[in-house]
Amino acid sequence: MAALVDAVGRWFPSTDPEGATADGPARGTVFAVDRGPAGERTALVRLRSGTLRARDRAELFSADDVRGRPCLATSVRVYRDGTRTREDVLRPGGVARVAGLAGVRVGDGVGDRGLVSRRDLFALPTLAAAVAPVRPEQRLVLRDALADVAARDPLVDVRLDGVAGELVVSLYGEVQKEVLAATLEADHGVVVRFADSRPLHVERPRGTGAALQVMGAHPFGLVTVGLRVEPAPPGTGVVYRVGAERGLLLRGFHVAVEDTVRTLLRQGPHGWPVTDVRVTLTEARYGTGATAGAFRDLTAVVLADALGEAGTRVCEPVVRFEAEAPDDGLPAVVAALAAAGATLEAAAGERARPGAAAVVTGRVAASAVPDLERALPGLTRGEGVLVTEPAGFEAVRGAAPRRRRDQPDLLGRAARLRRLW
Repeated sequence: MAALVDAVGRWFPSTDPEGATADGPARGTVFAVDRGPAGERTALVRLRSGTLRARDRAELFSADDVRGRPCLATSVRVYRDGTRTREDVLRPGGVARVAGLAGVRVGDGVGDRGLVSRRDLFALPTLAAAVAPVRPEQRLVLRDALADVAARDPLVDVRLDGVAGELVVSLYGEVQKEVLAATLEADHGVVVRFADSRPLHVERPRGTGAALQVMGAHPFGLVTVGLRVEPAPPGTGVVYRVGAERGLLLRGFHVAVEDTVRTLLRQGPHGWPVTDVRVTLTEARYGTGATAGAFRDLTAVVLADALGEAGTRVCEPVVRFEAEAPDDGLPAVVAALAAAGATLEAAAGERARPGAAAVVTGRVAASAVPDLERALPGLTRGEGVLVTEPAGFEAVRGAAPRRRRDQPDLLGRAARLRRLW
């Protein structure tokens, strides 16, 4: 019970925030996204402080944004007791349907980046698959439809593979393909086909690395950047901190450094996202004539040096499994699991009678699950059951796989910049 009470306090903000005031800019969270009568995207917003009226301007922050996106609230319709009213002024603790927030997604923060919904409450997806319309002329329609679905569902992530020109969807399992296909056909009239799923790997830092560079010969003046890269606890993603004195840099320069760090860490040395990493700005100075562009260039070089010193380890998604099989089929199931590289935690629990189902549990790479699911019926006369759940990431055994790059190589960019200096 104590754990439940603690979780409610941490995960569910009060509807009447302590110390909230109607003065100042609007600060709130987007908890749902829908379409208006004319097809326009609207957001359901709960306000934490400030007020929001039609024609007010507000900053919108997403999980990957360092800078807010300026938006104009074209209409505000307040809800009270679950019913929409004629009120058009949203106050602290209230909920309203707001139109005009361009590019809004579930979990976005209004007016404050700190109010963006935490992504670490969800496990990272373990699979990815390219998706294409059955009718090629609907490619643009599919792109817009996927963007609409992703805006309303925080568990859907879509990216464009710039090399192959494919739309790639991150997935939690094969069933999600069927759900997405049905949603796209029913809501947007697009029939799609998915390619075979591929495992999504990540890169984690092996150790700690630090670097500092002074761009003295740059045409925009003296610029100094120092960064430290180190491992962070599993599931924390990219944590960016400022260890240098903030007053030494203009806000725009701080934004340029953090934005460059987050952008370049989307593809590490092996092409996979770098995660569970803490990046600290340890030194930051500038001279007359310095620009945000100079800070972006120097940050790329320093980050490449620090990450190169720390090193990265490619990790693959793993699942925790529970396999159930008849007593006489258990040896064959255990052999199949061992061949798939599974780590067994327990096997052959107590059975009520001879021949009754036995259970074996453990961990195995997510990429091995489809083959195990196909093999299990034949090994158990159709009586076997395999249940899995995400269990994080573990270091890849053997050669580390690489992913095709769809953004400039971090180390290559750093080398080119050095030649320009």
